[in-house]
Order: sequence, then C-alpha cells, then structure tokens
Amino acid sequence: MNENERKKLKEKCIKMYLEDHKTLEEIAKLTNWSRTFITNLIKNDERYIKEKNTRKIKVSKRKERRQLAIYIPTEFIEKLGISRDIDKTEYVNISLAEDNKTIIIKKHS
Repeated sequence: MNENERKKLKEKCIKMYLEDHKTLEEIAKLTNWSRTFITNLIKNDERYIKEKNTRKIKVSKRKERRQLAIYIPTEFIEKLGISRDIDKTEYVNISLAEDNKTIIIKKHS
C-alpha cells in the first residue's frame, strides 16, 4: 500500500468512526483489514483521540462492596496531573456538581 492509499484509507476509517459511529472492529470488517492495522493507522489522529475519549467509559459493579470501578481513559487523568507511573500513589477528590448529574474529579493537593 502506497502513502496515498494509506492516507485515503485513514480518512475513510476516521469518517466511519466519527460520522457513522462504527467501532474499530466494524471498520476492520468493512475495509477487510485487521483491527490492529486500523488501530495503528488512526491511533495518533487527534480527531480519533478526542472522539474515543468522549465515548463510553466502562463501569464495573462490585455487589459485595457496593462500589463501582470506573475506567477512565489515561489521557483524561493525565490532564489532571496524574502520572502513568504505576509505582506512584496519587489521589483525586471526587464531588457531585449542583445539578446532581455531573461528577467533578480534581487531583488531590
């Protein structure tokens, strides 16, 4: 695949992801390329990153503890000043906005 074909495929995939709201797996099937190839093709595109970070966030429910584990994209957490260093313990403050529909997360100072 030459560079021009690669750029066209990338734009086609970005369009499917952004406008048609297709998943990477659906895009892979529609384009006859692997999911890994599609991911590598578009993963550094700012439009893709922005959309990916505003889509679903996984919530796992722990019945025995009455807790929820929420998986937030690393890019959001890094903007708060939390590092990727797994050996560094860091904390955030969580509060509920006055509208009772918005969770506010701030790095603990």
